[in-house]
Amino acid sequence: MIMAGKSERAQLALIRAAVRLNAVQASHGFFDALAPTNSNITANVRREIPGALASLKSSRTAEAVKLALADRDVSVREAGIALLDQIDRAGIRPGVDLHLLQSQVQTCIVFCPGLVPHASAQAG
Repeated sequence: MIMAGKSERAQLALIRAAVRLNAVQASHGFFDALAPTNSNITANVRREIPGALASLKSSRTAEAVKLALADRDVSVREAGIALLDQIDRAGIRPGVDLHLLQSQVQTCIVFCPGLVPHASAQAG
């Protein structure tokens, strides 16, 4: 795995360098780092990965957003929410349950109204 055994700082530098260099082949390792069973990847790194995958135009971006929306850390979920418009413009990729995404966003609207634009109007 591309991220294994590296410090958080090194992992973040690797992700950012891959995006700057348009190193699409690195995206596979980044996606693998988002796995819920991968407990050695910090929230800061998990938060960075979906945006990097979107920048690299990875076919797994929508799946990464789905994982981000279900992450245990609120900042990672916020990063997923921020990418929803981008996913929508690109079209949801096969393998992503649109109803599940919608449900997760609705949960965020109800419990974290300040995170989603116009959420207070939608929740009330």
